[in-house]
Amino acid sequence: MERAPHLGAPAAAVDAAGTVHVFVRDAVHSVRMRREGKGGKWEGWKDFKVREALDGITALATATGRIEVLAPGAKATLRWAQEKQGGELVRADDIPLAPVPGSGTALETAPDRLTFYAADALAAASSPAVPPSAAP
Repeated sequence: MERAPHLGAPAAAVDAAGTVHVFVRDAVHSVRMRREGKGGKWEGWKDFKVREALDGITALATATGRIEVLAPGAKATLRWAQEKQGGELVRADDIPLAPVPGSGTALETAPDRLTFYAADALAAASSPAVPPSAAP
């Protein structure tokens, strides 16, 4: 079976050390990440092992260099974050907003704190949503 046509649009973020992180929704609605390793060589794809991600992933680096990733889901926005710059991305609290796929964006609205803006698929209105905590 050809899976490439079922991939979502990629999202990317660059941390404070210059490491590029690329994220994509795959054919089984999981999120996968690939990042540039030391010396410029790319690491293999890492599966975040979810099955409810929709298209429209958002990735952002904070001023401190931490990466956060948000993926729309049918009932909530899925979230992963680094505790510190260069750390592993770990699953964080979901944001209780079911965004219209592709409508979301994130902005750093305070030092190391992101606010996610998206059209609410259930209310059909644009709403800001602040993650439950600034870090996982």
